[in-house]
Amino acid sequence: MDVGSPPTNSPYKAADAAVTNVPSNAVDWVLVSVRESPSSAPVASVSAFLMPDGTIRGTDGSTNIHIEFRGNLYGVLQHRNHLAVMSAAPIFTNRYVQFDFSADPNLLWGGTNAVIQVSTNRWGMIPGDADSDGDVGPADELIRKTQEP
Repeated sequence: MDVGSPPTNSPYKAADAAVTNVPSNAVDWVLVSVRESPSSAPVASVSAFLMPDGTIRGTDGSTNIHIEFRGNLYGVLQHRNHLAVMSAAPIFTNRYVQFDFSADPNLLWGGTNAVIQVSTNRWGMIPGDADSDGDVGPADELIRKTQEP
């Protein structure tokens, strides 16, 4: 594995996944889940790759992800070093969907409190466990402050 490249195994136990080769342009693993309500446990999850442009792709690095589950479901996006984001309303309604977590904070649970503005009309996940030690603490806050625009 090259320094800075994602590992070949997803870090998410909820959706174990492994690849022989990490796509060359993948930034890291993310976990995409769906829930029946904001407070319910995920009913389905999939590990996927985050790409440099912010899109999420399947384990081959080029195809869309697929979650097979029916119902009006909330979408949740998790990254191991950031606080999770969730749609403010159900977005999965028994069909294919495309949802941009970065375009409008009003579409997210918590609105502007759920994300950080990274540029004009662009929002990103708030860093959480920035040093990846399994604990969100003062060191993470220092790292987060250095990443703010």
